[in-house]
Amino acid sequence: MAGSMKLASSVIPDKPALDRLTFVNLPIERYVKENRKGSFVCKRFTGGTRRLTVAELLILVHAVHQQNRSYHLLQYQCYWFAEVLYNAAMERCGQVDETIRKSAMSPGNFGIVQVIRHRSSTHREVIQRHEEAWVTANQRLEALALYNQTLQQERQGRRKAEAVAQNQARARQKAEAVAQKAEAVAENEARARQKAEEENEELKRLLQVYKGNGTSSGR
Repeated sequence: MAGSMKLASSVIPDKPALDRLTFVNLPIERYVKENRKGSFVCKRFTGGTRRLTVAELLILVHAVHQQNRSYHLLQYQCYWFAEVLYNAAMERCGQVDETIRKSAMSPGNFGIVQVIRHRSSTHREVIQRHEEAWVTANQRLEALALYNQTLQQERQGRRKAEAVAQNQARARQKAEAVAQKAEAVAENEARARQKAEEENEELKRLLQVYKGNGTSSGR
C-alpha cells in the first residue's frame, strides 16, 4: 500500500474477516525488510489531486470491510481487501497507480492463478459507501461539536455563577466582619460610658461625704 501503510486480512477460513490497517513511521520498504520477512511492496500511490485524511481512510477501510465481512480463501481474502481498498482510495484521490513489482507469485496470485476476484464496479460501490458514511460521520461530528460547545457554555455559566456566588459570600463575610467590629466598638463605648457614669456617681458620693464631715467639724 502507499508509503507508510501495510494492509492485511485474517487468514482463518470460514471466519469473519479481521481486517486491519497498520501505520508505521519508517519508509515502507525498510519496515517490510525489518519486520515482515518474505513480504514486499507491490504498489503505491503517486501524485493525485488530494490526500485522504486519517478519518477518511478509516471510514474507507470500514466501507471495504462492509462490502464483504466474511473471509473466503479463494475470493475474499487479504489480497481482495488490499486490492479493493487500493483501487477505491486511488480513484477517491485521483492518484496514479504505480506498480512496483510484478511476478507469477505477486500478491493476489497463486502460481499463475489469480485469486483476487471482484467486479470492476466493486471499488465504486465502496466509494459510494464511503461517501455516505463520510456524510453521516460529519453529521455526527457536527452534532458532537455542538454538544461539546453547549456543554462548554454550560460549564462556563456554572463557573461564572459559582464565581458570583463566591464573591457574594465574601462580600457578606466582609459586611458581617464590619458589623461585628462596629458592634464591638459600640459595646466598648457603652462600657466606657457606664464606667464614666459609675465614676461620676462615686465622685458625687465622696463630695457629699466630704461636705457632711465639714459640717460636723464646724459645730
